[in-house]
Amino acid sequence: MTDERTPQIPPLAMIRLAFLGGVLLFGATTWYVHRGGQLPVTTADAAAQLRLVGYALWIGAVTVLIGLRLKFARELERGTNPTIVLIGWAVGESVGLFGGVYYWLTDNRSLWLAGIVAMIVSFVLFPVPRR
Repeated sequence: MTDERTPQIPPLAMIRLAFLGGVLLFGATTWYVHRGGQLPVTTADAAAQLRLVGYALWIGAVTVLIGLRLKFARELERGTNPTIVLIGWAVGESVGLFGGVYYWLTDNRSLWLAGIVAMIVSFVLFPVPRR
């Protein structure tokens, strides 16, 4: 039985937490596995190629986030299009997940941390609709 005075978490806010939680858990798991000495074998050339892919993903993600924010500014301000909000968050999460893969393969957490920043920026650009 639910008390009417108990605040309810909106479903979109829970989805946003799930996006962030998955990326954070991926990084924590990577840290734990690497701490145990189980490092994947990745050559310097492969790491450099992955870094280039990461930079391309960043450029694409920033372009999409800015484009969505500008194109749907009115709808976002009114809170009438939750689909655009979810797309914006998913774009931010993609950068975080790629950073997690890079961290897993290279033991360099820089792109993973940058991905978390990208996710937080996507959460700010695409807030939970008030409705």
